[in-house]
Amino acid sequence: MSTPAPELRRLARGGSGNLAGLLFYGAASFFSVVIVTRSLGAREAGAFLIAVAAFSILVRTTQLGADIGMVRTVSGHLALGRGGELSRVARAALIPVALVSAVAGILVFAFAAPLAELLAGTAMAPTVRGCLRVVAVALPFAAVYQVLESTSRGYGTVRPSIVVEKVGRVSLQLAGIGAVTALGLGPVAVTAAWSVPWLIALVALALWTRALHRARAVGAVPAPNEDPNAAGSFWRFAAPRAPAATFQAGVMWSDTLILAALTTTAEAGIYSTATRYMIVGSFAQLAVSQTIQPIFGRLIATDDLGAAEQTYRSGSAWLVALTWPMFLTAAIFAVPLLRVFGPAFVTADNALVILSLGWLVATGCGPVDNLLLMAGRSGWTSLNAGVGLALNIGLNLWLIPRYGIEGAAAAWAASLMWMNVAPLVQVRASLHMSPFGPAWPIAFTGALGVFGGCLVASRVAVGETALGLAVGLVVAVGAYGAYLWALRRPLHLHTFAAGLQRRRKRPA
Repeated sequence: MSTPAPELRRLARGGSGNLAGLLFYGAASFFSVVIVTRSLGAREAGAFLIAVAAFSILVRTTQLGADIGMVRTVSGHLALGRGGELSRVARAALIPVALVSAVAGILVFAFAAPLAELLAGTAMAPTVRGCLRVVAVALPFAAVYQVLESTSRGYGTVRPSIVVEKVGRVSLQLAGIGAVTALGLGPVAVTAAWSVPWLIALVALALWTRALHRARAVGAVPAPNEDPNAAGSFWRFAAPRAPAATFQAGVMWSDTLILAALTTTAEAGIYSTATRYMIVGSFAQLAVSQTIQPIFGRLIATDDLGAAEQTYRSGSAWLVALTWPMFLTAAIFAVPLLRVFGPAFVTADNALVILSLGWLVATGCGPVDNLLLMAGRSGWTSLNAGVGLALNIGLNLWLIPRYGIEGAAAAWAASLMWMNVAPLVQVRASLHMSPFGPAWPIAFTGALGVFGGCLVASRVAVGETALGLAVGLVVAVGAYGAYLWALRRPLHLHTFAAGLQRRRKRPA
């Protein structure tokens, strides 16, 4: 079976731009956390990060699965020539999200005091209460915004996502956090500076998405093809996704909340700060996943399963090639990386190693959850995520009292592995697809053997220091780049390069 070069070029164009945007996003988010930890210290930074964790779980929950539903619906409807139905579907998706998220925000605002007492104890409860009330106000704006961001990607372009989400919003957050900390203000002001850009970004993205719809969907549907139950069909797919989104957000963020409740705000701040490296590393995964979702949706809608599998295999190999060097760096040089945040944060070095190993397994499975979703198995993803969250909470409650932040890291790593290996087995059984094509072992060998080997050699020769990290990265990047160049054809990197060249000639 030949590789679908047009789809890979489309993935390369979108994925490269999305990756560039996400690298900027990651850098801005990372420096925001550095500013917060350096300015506020572990305990007060923990108050801010507890509010961010609660907000992140709620914003995913109150999207009701409409974010993934809109990616699939928009891409599928356009592929089938039914774009005229999308206005009605968009209204049916956004109104419930706005109402549910507003109710959730009101409840969090009203019950912020007991929540803060539960999560932070008496000493830090007033500060955490203020932070929770700030994010409660931002919640409905963020939930609607996230659904619109997913909708824009369904139109086959990642440009609005890059400009507004990956660059604009985080730039405003970085500038705002820098300003309030320079003025000597505390965690509540930092939380406000982090929250206000959600509203600004919502306005910008709403205007851009409306323009996309007018340009690409209006008038595209012949009247006989119109489905009077398009909104119902949308929610039949999206509704089972809602629990999955809640469960996945819980896996990502519940450890911070449980750690705060069982230990101290400072411990939660140290742990949550250390996980920033994992989130930065996961941005490459997100770049591929966000770009590949509408491609999967289009190919599956047109029943081109062969091209879908080949795209899945190439995307999986690129994912290993992109993400594994980041996670290996975090595992091998945890101590100098954590010193960036301050001396107190070095105590999370073992936790960072554990998390890195979990992410290596998770990304090694490729964008498997996206494939399962676009194939219409949203109920399966909900089940997988529900088991993952139960595993995460159970392990956190068992391990944190014994091992502290290392226990929280082990719980997250175990949950991540389950939530990627389970859909891997399901995709193989139901769709007869696997990520392990000819390019996968090449990417695996290069990332682990070449890049990782250079880092290990530098740590042994120079030490686990900033100098050892610098020397290791210089050697590893050079050797790994040469390896990828030599094997660019079996890795389909020549197709990636062709996609980049086309990107320079026309907008993505």
